[in-house]
Amino acid sequence: MNCVELGYGGAMCVKNCCGVPHTEKQTSYELGAEQSVISNAVTSEKALFLYGTWDSSVGNDTDENAITYDPYDLVCGIGEEHKCHSRWSGLDYNLITNNCNTFTSVMLSCVFDLSQQKPHLGVSDMMTVNCKCEPEESEQESSPEFMKGLSGGMVSSQS
Repeated sequence: MNCVELGYGGAMCVKNCCGVPHTEKQTSYELGAEQSVISNAVTSEKALFLYGTWDSSVGNDTDENAITYDPYDLVCGIGEEHKCHSRWSGLDYNLITNNCNTFTSVMLSCVFDLSQQKPHLGVSDMMTVNCKCEPEESEQESSPEFMKGLSGGMVSSQS
C-alpha cells in the first residue's frame, strides 16, 4: 500500500514549508518502509500508528466541481503567505518548540481533528499547537532560533 509521508525537519532554507519535503519519495511512500523525513531517526525502531485513511476528494468522481484536499496544502497553503502554527521553514526549526513532533501535532489536530497526544516522547513533545491556519499579513523573515548560541557549526538537513 502506498501512502504519503509528511514530516518536518531543520534545513538551511527560509521559504515556507521548505522543511516539509513533498517529493515523489514522500508521496509514494510504502507503508512500513524504514525511512524518515528527519535524518537522525532510528527507522528500524519506529512505531507505526494508523489512525485511519484520508479521502482527498469531496464530491463524486463524475462531479467536475469536486474539490481535492491535500493535507500538505492544508498546512503549507498555496503560495508563500500562509501559516498553520508555523511557517515550517527549515530555519524555523527549534528542538523544543517547533520540531517534527510539533508538526505531527498540527497534522493530527488541525487537519485530522484528532488528539495531539503522542506517547513517551518527553521533552521534544511539549508544545500544544494552535490550529489557526491562515494567510499571513506579510511575509516575515525566518528567525533561526535553533542556531542561536552555536558558533562555527551548521545544522544539517535531511537529504
